[in-house]
Parts: sequence; C-alpha cells; structure tokens
Amino acid sequence: MKRVELLSILNRAFGLVSALLLVLMNLHFVHVEGQGTIALINFGILILATLSQFIGGGALIYLIPRMGEHKIALPSLLWIAISAVLTSVLLLVLKAPFIGLTILLGTLQAVFVLQQMILLGKEKIESYQVLLFTQSISSLAFVACFYLATDWGILAFVSGQLLSFVLTASVGFYLTPNVWKNMRFDLSKNDLKQTAKLGGYAQLGNIFHLGNQRSYLYFLENLGAEGKVFAGVFSILMYVAEALWSVVKSLSSILASRVAQTSNFTEHLALTKRYLIIGISTTTFGTLCFMLVPNSWLAVFVDYDIAFLKEGFFFLVPGIIANAATVSFAHLFSGKGLHQYNFYSAVSGFSVAICCSTILIPSDNINGACMAASAAFITQCLVQIFFYFKLKKKENLV
Repeated sequence: MKRVELLSILNRAFGLVSALLLVLMNLHFVHVEGQGTIALINFGILILATLSQFIGGGALIYLIPRMGEHKIALPSLLWIAISAVLTSVLLLVLKAPFIGLTILLGTLQAVFVLQQMILLGKEKIESYQVLLFTQSISSLAFVACFYLATDWGILAFVSGQLLSFVLTASVGFYLTPNVWKNMRFDLSKNDLKQTAKLGGYAQLGNIFHLGNQRSYLYFLENLGAEGKVFAGVFSILMYVAEALWSVVKSLSSILASRVAQTSNFTEHLALTKRYLIIGISTTTFGTLCFMLVPNSWLAVFVDYDIAFLKEGFFFLVPGIIANAATVSFAHLFSGKGLHQYNFYSAVSGFSVAICCSTILIPSDNINGACMAASAAFITQCLVQIFFYFKLKKKENLV
C-alpha cells in the first residue's frame, strides 16, 4: 500500500476513534437523551455545510484543475453566507435546538470543507490530511476540557466544537494562502453555467444522501415510542457504521482527486476496483468483529441495553456493506464530473428511506429505522452499479 494511502487510512481511523471517544464522553456527561440532542445539532451543522457546497463542494475537485481555484474561492465564500441564512430559516421551521450556535458551527465547517476541496482539487492530499487531523484532535481535546472543567452539559460540547472549528479554519487558511490573496470574481458565463450545473447535481445528491443517513433521527423522535432516547441510540449505531466505512472513505478522497487529474479511464477503473475490494473487505471484517464483541465489554461504555443495540445493528448490516461499495462508485463519478449519477442514486435511496421509515418505525422503532436504512443504502448501491456499467460501456465504445 502506498504511503499516502496508508496515511489517509490512519488519519481516518484516528478521526473515527476521536468521534467514538466524543460519543462516549457525551454518554457519560449528558447521557443518551443528550446524545440525541447533540445528534440533532450535528444534523443542523451538516445541513448548512452541505447546502454551502452547491458552489464550494465536491465539484471543485473536478473544476479546479480546469478553471483554477482563484476564480472559485470568492463565489464559494459568498454562497456560504447565503447558505447560513437559508439554513437558519429551515432550523426555525424544524424547531431545532441551539440554532444560533449551530449556524455558527456550520459556517465554520463550511469554510474548512471548502479549504479541503481546494486542496484535493490541487491534489495536495497530504495537506488535506493535515486539515482533517487538526479537526479530529482539536475537537476531542477541547470538548474534553470543557466537559471536565465545567458543568455546562450540552453547551460544553458546543463550546469545545466551536474552538476546534475556529482552529481548523485558521489552519486551512494557512495551508492555502495564495488562494485567498489572489481570489477574484471573474468566472465566464460558461464557467458559471458549468459550476452551477455540477455543483447543483453534487450537492443535491449530497443533501439527499444526508437525508438517507440522518432523516431517521427525526422519524424516531416523532414516530417512535421513546423519542430522543431512540434517536440517541440510532445515532450511536450510525457512529459505528461511520467507523466501519473509515477505510473506504479515506481512500475515496484520493480516488476522486486522482481521477480528476487525468483522462486515463483504464487507470480510473483499476483504482476503483482496488478501492472497492479494500473497502468492502475491511467493512465486512469490521462488521463481524463488532458483532462478536461480548456485550459485557460494550456495557462498560454505553448506558443502554446492549442486546437491543446489537439487534438493531444486525438489521443495519446489509446497508453498511452496500454503502461501502457506493462510496467508491460515487467518488469515481465525482472525479469524472458525473455528479448527476450520484444525484440520481441518492434520490432513489432517500425515496426508499422515507417510504420504509413511515411504515416500519412506528411499529419496530430502532429495528424499523435500521431496516429502512438498509433498504435505502442497498437501493442507492444498485443504482450506482447500474451507472458504473453504463460508464464502462460508454468508455469502451470511445
């Protein structure tokens, strides 16, 4: 395995360990109900960060080598500000908790996500890894300090995250100094059209995929028997799923960056197959390991019925494996500027998620949410596989 791939995996693994430790601290200091509220805050942050990427998101990995980062930086920053206003309105409608702080955190995250996309678009993968590591280590350290030094509860978590996000954005500006010194707004009409088209497909796809991963929290809170408790439990299961996807997600950023730099489809195909094999095998192995961990070991960390937690996880397993494949396909398409494929698959998965959630969650609660998530992830994967073979056929005909 190449050095940059190994560093990416190790960095992602550290990030997931950091996230797991954050969850354990949350369970200790604010318990399952507090974890449910924190999950809703994080969902609000993700909404803003995702919305802001209509211009400053994953499409930049493809666009920067073709347009230049100096043209795109300023429009991206302006759109982040507009996204903050739009998200504020949405969170008010949803009656979300800690709206003001959520918007501030979401804006900062949107800024350093923009910085990450610029680094990937320039294939500066190691600098990108530095930014990821900064966020992971500082988040864990600052939140721990606030929990230990204060009795602020959920506000301690939010305060720690705020300091972490400020530090991460500052490091991002340090790693990309020339971008901000030379940025300008001189995109041509064709540039604007292409940016809007690719960014729109990319981020609509991301929004539907975000809904596919997180909408169950709201269904559980409003349709489930125990509201925030079940939302908190499901958020724990999703943290486990994120950990199991860590290897394939770490490699996928490299895949998108490298595919965007060249037009050699044979190379793209070989790299995608390699990452698919690595991603699915590591995810499957991790899933089996989690299922075999004795319940008594987990009970030390989680203040909940572990047997019930594992039962829900069992129904989530098919979706976890399917999404491991989806990640590689999605980043291949992103690197080639085919964001419409990701959009179509995400819409398909989200539609299944909504239908299954409304049917299964009222009767089966956590198990119903996990079954709905699996059905949605499998649908999304099948659509991606269809487009993968369509692309392969098209490239072979050229």
